Amino acid sequence: MRLLNLSTSLILIIFPVSSFAGVEIVRGSGPSHLANEFQQGLVRVMKEANSLGIEGRYKKLVPLIRTIFHLEVMSASVTTPYWRTATSDQKLLFVKAFTEMSVATLATLFDSYNGEVFNVLRERKIKHRIVVVDAEIKKSDEGVVEISYVAVLYGGRWWIIDIIVEGGISEIKKRKNEFIKTLSEGGLPKLTNLLHRRALDLVSNIVK
Repeated sequence: MRLLNLSTSLILIIFPVSSFAGVEIVRGSGPSHLANEFQQGLVRVMKEANSLGIEGRYKKLVPLIRTIFHLEVMSASVTTPYWRTATSDQKLLFVKAFTEMSVATLATLFDSYNGEVFNVLRERKIKHRIVVVDAEIKKSDEGVVEISYVAVLYGGRWWIIDIIVEGGISEIKKRKNEFIKTLSEGGLPKLTNLLHRRALDLVSNIVK
């Protein structure tokens, strides 16, 4: 696994706090549970990486990512303010392309298993039903990579909406900076086409 590139592959967001007023917590599927499910899902894919190939890894990761991450919310965040003026069809197509690119990148990076162990360490309540789950990846060479998952309560359940690697800044800011030029030139349609092409370059003929 090309772990040093992990921070460039994960989807991150800081969600507006005001959107969660009045939502009740769903027990038994909290932030730590989601973080653990994501990590263990990655381990399963990594252990089968060679036999699955990149196409197989992609197919395994799609349901995992869609279940754990709120992709529509994240799509809105990385394209603000252009998201607000986009049509419903443009938004749907962008979420699809954003998901394709995200999953394809993970399928490319998590291409082997070398004894990595994922551990969830603790939860930290931030405010207004936003929780940070601190975790780590222990590598076979005894190195440790720190990961923080930001989870939020939305629509009656918890979602992971941010992953910060090694205490870095939110990747959403990096994504927004990366996307802003393309968005300014052609809005969501142009960025949608760009992300779709990138996904196809990574995983040939499986992103439909």
